[in-house]
Amino acid sequence: MDPAQSPAYAGCMVMRDRRGANAIEFALVLPVFLTIVLGMMEFSWAFFIRTAVITAVSDGCRAGAVVHPEDDWETEALDRMTLVLAQYNIDCEDNSVSCESFATSSGDSPEESIDCRLEVNYEPLIGYVPVPTEVASEATILFELQR
Repeated sequence: MDPAQSPAYAGCMVMRDRRGANAIEFALVLPVFLTIVLGMMEFSWAFFIRTAVITAVSDGCRAGAVVHPEDDWETEALDRMTLVLAQYNIDCEDNSVSCESFATSSGDSPEESIDCRLEVNYEPLIGYVPVPTEVASEATILFELQR
């Protein structure tokens, strides 16, 4: 039997012919894989910021709604929003993040409420995937003790 026609020799020929195919397949799949991984990271960061803003505005509005009527409810609400963001390691004094928070009252007793709004502009984590860089949230809560 001719050694070139043996099954072992035929297998070697197939392996030798396929040597560069793995590198080409890797080069074709790598950009798609990186896009998916970087996109997951970027959207995870965006959802993290969004969750922090929603939590901060609801907690801050609640803190302002439960203070005594003679106390400064607006300062209490704004301070709590900043504190909750700080607990999520989002510093509004940082250059990569800018925050604007508002707390106003509306209505008359016994239906007076506090309206809170928090807007946060942040820099994307990676920047290769387009995601929104501004997150805003609002909350309205009735004052616990009416004036």
